[in-house]
Amino acid sequence: MKPLIIALITFAAAAAILAICAGIFSLVLLKNGICPLCWFKKFSGRKRLTIELPAENYPCACEAPPMGWSSWNTFHNKIDEKLIYDTAQAMKSSSLVKAGYTYINIDDCWHSSSRDVQGRLQPDMTAFPHGISRLREQIESEGMSLGIFS
Repeated sequence: MKPLIIALITFAAAAAILAICAGIFSLVLLKNGICPLCWFKKFSGRKRLTIELPAENYPCACEAPPMGWSSWNTFHNKIDEKLIYDTAQAMKSSSLVKAGYTYINIDDCWHSSSRDVQGRLQPDMTAFPHGISRLREQIESEGMSLGIFS
C-alpha cells in the first residue's frame, strides 16, 4: 500500500507543478498581448474543415437561420406600438438588419380580450391604437418582418 500512496502524492505534486508553470506561462503570454489558447492552437495539427456543397442540391438552404428579436424576454406584457417600432428602428440603425436580424416578434399581450364578429383576435387599442396592420407596414418599410404570437 505504501508505494501506491507515494505514487499518488508524487502525481499530485507533479500536477500542481504543471498547473503553476502553465499559469505562469499563461500570464507571460497575456502580459505580451497573446491569448494562451491561440498560441497553443498555432502548434496543434487540427485545422478547419470546410466542405463545399453544390447549392442546386439544397435549394431551401439559407446562409443563416431566421434571426430577430422577441418582445417577451425583455418587456413581457409591457409593450405598445411605439416600443415595437422604436426597437425595429434601433435594430436597423445598429446594423443588426444588415447582419440578418430581420424579424420583430410581438410575443403575446398585444391583443384585447374581445374579438370581432368573426371571432378573430383584436389588438389592444390602448397599446396599439393604429392597429397591427399599420405597425406591420411600418416595420416592413424598415426592411424587416413582423410576427405575432398569442
